Amino acid sequence: MNRIDTLIKKFCPNGVEYYQLSEISISLNGMSNVKNKWAENGNCQFIDYMNAYSNLKIDVNNLPYATVKKISGQTVLKKGDILFTGASETIHECALSSVIEDDIIDGILLDDHLFGIRLKEEFSNRYSIRYLKHYFRSKSFRRKVDKTVKGVTRFYVGKQEFMNIKIPLPPLEVQSIIADSLDKFGDLELDLNKELVLRKNQYEYWHRKLYEKKGDTKITDVFERLKGTPITAGKMKEIESIDGDIRIFAGGQTVVNAYEEDIEKANITTCPCVIVQSRGLIDFIYYEKPCTFKNEMWAYTCNNKITVKYLYYYLKNNVSYFRTIGSQMGSMPQISLPVTEDFMIYLPDLSEQEKIVSILDKFDELVNDNDFGLPAEIEKRKKQYEFYRDRLMIFKELKA
Repeated sequence: MNRIDTLIKKFCPNGVEYYQLSEISISLNGMSNVKNKWAENGNCQFIDYMNAYSNLKIDVNNLPYATVKKISGQTVLKKGDILFTGASETIHECALSSVIEDDIIDGILLDDHLFGIRLKEEFSNRYSIRYLKHYFRSKSFRRKVDKTVKGVTRFYVGKQEFMNIKIPLPPLEVQSIIADSLDKFGDLELDLNKELVLRKNQYEYWHRKLYEKKGDTKITDVFERLKGTPITAGKMKEIESIDGDIRIFAGGQTVVNAYEEDIEKANITTCPCVIVQSRGLIDFIYYEKPCTFKNEMWAYTCNNKITVKYLYYYLKNNVSYFRTIGSQMGSMPQISLPVTEDFMIYLPDLSEQEKIVSILDKFDELVNDNDFGLPAEIEKRKKQYEFYRDRLMIFKELKA
């Protein structure tokens, strides 16, 4: 970042000019008189809310269709327009921004849940759109945006207050090098996400490939069933401790740690096991350390760790089967004990199990591990990008 610091000292040692958004841009409104959205066809295409919410750069390909009563009078978007989300259930998701960096051949409209700005002609050559793309997601700008947001249960951007926000105008040389630096982080994160998708597809392929033989062994023929503990959500909250050495599993993502003395010893599992989440979101958990679980759930184990892990991958490969059965049991998805007890698995010899588990473990770590895999690398690069973006977007205001 020394080069950027050098440029700032050279071109703007005393600070930079600040302008209100209303001074440098015009406001763009979303579609009006919409008869139909998300249809297979219509008389226009539009940039949808999630496109602007999720991406720094707007993708103008494969946009959804809508039908509006009149195209004339609607805001037709063009390259360089900057779009913002208009409302959300949380303050910090209001006025999330994206930019249109590509040429638009056909007329495209703006979702009625979005609004935008377009630089005035006299400022279009003074601001870099690539620079603004990053600036409008910086902490420096977000702090100003949050002050313009109104609402209690649902929040929305006060447009007049928003257009009164002042933003810095550093020299174009500074804007350009900042954008170049931050784009590199974005490109790297994009490449890592593509790699993650590719590896996930490979993981799923091998998951299916390695378990495609028809099952011939009942789970109960090989595995011992383990019982959970009678515990309520209130009791879990009461005995929860970050330093606890026993993990307690409930439905979904609900887990707490507790001390051994707070749990009936007979209900603690100390061997590797596969836990069956039998209500709500039907799923399977592999866990090796001491644990227990709500007694509406159950688990399986045997005297060989490889075989237990093999069972876990086998059940995960068939999770859609169990969820289909669970969805037929009423308003709350659930499966009964016989559904797993009578389930047939294919169980090869131990050396083949070990080979399968080894392959899937490697893929699982690569695509799912938040400490060492691709998700961890993506999160690391994302934090690096946010750190440098927020550091580079702070400019002293030039005094008149």
